[in-house]
Amino acid sequence: MIRKGIKKQLQYLRRNITHITELCKESPLTRLSRKSYRNLLLLQEVYRQQSEMFDQKKHSVTGRIVSISQPHVRPIVRGKAKAVYKAILQEAREDEKQRVLIEGVFGRAKRKYGMGLIKEKLQNTSENTLTMIILEMNLEKIPKVFLEYLRIIFVLLYRFFGKVIFQPLFR
Repeated sequence: MIRKGIKKQLQYLRRNITHITELCKESPLTRLSRKSYRNLLLLQEVYRQQSEMFDQKKHSVTGRIVSISQPHVRPIVRGKAKAVYKAILQEAREDEKQRVLIEGVFGRAKRKYGMGLIKEKLQNTSENTLTMIILEMNLEKIPKVFLEYLRIIFVLLYRFFGKVIFQPLFR
């Protein structure tokens, strides 16, 4: 009974899309408003997805549109597919974290080092300027790394030799 109803609705939709296609031969689609044109494309895609599910007797299709007004919304994932969805979501979060770190470095380079203000016209001079900015950013890290290594050396010396090495020379 439900399949009969779905079949009828698909036939109605196919008929209407066919009528619109015939009308398009007489006048161009540019006469449609932006929203109407978007809805026409969405309805054609929904028809394709629904007819595919009906013909193949499936209950899902990849990228399924569940709302014409919000085509970006996808159906709720349930069951075994939920675990796959969570794994994909976790991977997307990890990618986002990396992207944020990289964008942060570029943002800092633009703000602090003027990377966004490069005015050179030739490719060679632009590349040289970028290289100098990146070199300056890396050189800024050296004192911090050097101090950290120095701290580690002092901690190791203190642990191995004790207070003897750090006693004052003159009493």
